[in-house]
Amino acid sequence: MQKTYGFEFYYFTLKNRSKEVVIPFSVVNNLKGSYIVSLPFSDYLGANHIEKELYLVFLNYLKNNYSGYPVILKTTYQSFYNFSTVRYACYHVIDLKKKQSCSAAFLRGVRKANINGLVVKHDNTFDGLNTFYKLYSNLRISKFKSIPQPFDFFKNIFEVFIKRGLGEIILVLYKSEAIAALIALKSNNTLFYKFGASNSVYLHLRPNNLLFYHLKQFALSQNYDSIDLGLSGMSDNYKGLRRFKESMGGELKSINYYRINPQGFDNAHEQKVTAILSSYTGDLVKQNLSLSEIDKISQLIYKNFA
Repeated sequence: MQKTYGFEFYYFTLKNRSKEVVIPFSVVNNLKGSYIVSLPFSDYLGANHIEKELYLVFLNYLKNNYSGYPVILKTTYQSFYNFSTVRYACYHVIDLKKKQSCSAAFLRGVRKANINGLVVKHDNTFDGLNTFYKLYSNLRISKFKSIPQPFDFFKNIFEVFIKRGLGEIILVLYKSEAIAALIALKSNNTLFYKFGASNSVYLHLRPNNLLFYHLKQFALSQNYDSIDLGLSGMSDNYKGLRRFKESMGGELKSINYYRINPQGFDNAHEQKVTAILSSYTGDLVKQNLSLSEIDKISQLIYKNFA
């Protein structure tokens, strides 16, 4: 994020009974204004190891040193004094230390994928990244009617994680064509599913069942403790996604997005810029531009979605 978007990153460190507690945050400057975000383009900041009193010390530090900045926190904490909740979300975790069984429906999808001749392949090369990005971009445009993050963002992930053995690019092939893919990143003893995409034309072959079944088997073979299956919304639009993650053994965990604005903050300006960006990107995807053309535009404007 620093290399791609130029965000400033800092770490607030506290001593807590001989333990160090580190809370990362970012200073984001874009067309909407200047913000403190922990963290932009991230699902959540795990807070289970941080006592609420220490979090309040952190918030007071931000208040004193960034008095004119709105503060946005994405955290597993369930309540914050005088913060407004701007979004409820969730993530799912598969605890590999426990016996986690997949549902019968999920396993039927895996068997169907195998019968259809689908093959799983790890491709931690630049070619593999390009293959993933093509699927990801097409999905963002066709299904979500939005532009993808720029290729440079994923190129930097490749350089920082994949090339250092801290991530995996996993593809599902049908007759040598990649029809589904994911990027998983490694941290401590957890494998994080971060990005995924598939070709909607081939969903009836159940590539995602095979992809995530393989991810789980791979994590077990590498002795990971858990798999973080990433962010899901809480609305009915995400009901199918939540059900799919639960069908492979994922346990739902809550995320709250909190925000506090400084006095005199110009909400109208932020709302206006957000509406303009939404309208502009909506128009872009209707123009049938090439991926290279969309990527150039994404490089210029995507930081404004943070």
